Amino acid sequence: MKSFAFSAMSIWRFSALCFLFFLSCTAFANDAPQAAAIVLGKTITIRELDAIPGAALPEDATARDQVRGTSLQAMVWSAVFADYGKQRGIEPTQAEIESNIRNHARIGKQLRIEREQQREQLMEKLKQPDLAPAERAPLAQHLQVLDSLQAFDAKRDAESKDPDRIKIQQVAQRQVATHWVRQWKLNQALHREFGGRVIFQQAG
Repeated sequence: MKSFAFSAMSIWRFSALCFLFFLSCTAFANDAPQAAAIVLGKTITIRELDAIPGAALPEDATARDQVRGTSLQAMVWSAVFADYGKQRGIEPTQAEIESNIRNHARIGKQLRIEREQQREQLMEKLKQPDLAPAERAPLAQHLQVLDSLQAFDAKRDAESKDPDRIKIQQVAQRQVATHWVRQWKLNQALHREFGGRVIFQQAG
């Protein structure tokens, strides 16, 4: 199997990486060396790709190579982004992390209010005796989803009274906020340096 080496590189070589990703997906068919790629001096082995959580390997060889290729792509991009941020000193500040946590809590609170309003409206509508079955079924399904979310919220509320749970949640919140703020700053730096289109997605 071929092994692809990536030296310390700047962001302008990302397009070359995309091409190498494609080649790597086809390289798994060969046996021999177990190295899938060398990224910034670190070897990524096939065993590491197979051990990635959630990357269940299919029995079909072609499908298995595709799963490995996707895992390799994620690992390479993660390493390259981390190196880009390290070279430019891109790190979230405490103020940015705290702001992200506050905004997340504010949005979560607003969404909870909106869900409860939707739930009440659905219950009222489902009480209508002349509601057509074709219309009733999706409304009832939506209500079940909102009921599940309400139960989840109630569970979180109960857990939030436990000091140990509070500490765990606070640590998790900071980890998530740190990740998203760092990614936002990386994207911002990339756009400032290289330009390009700005797109909106659910992740930011």
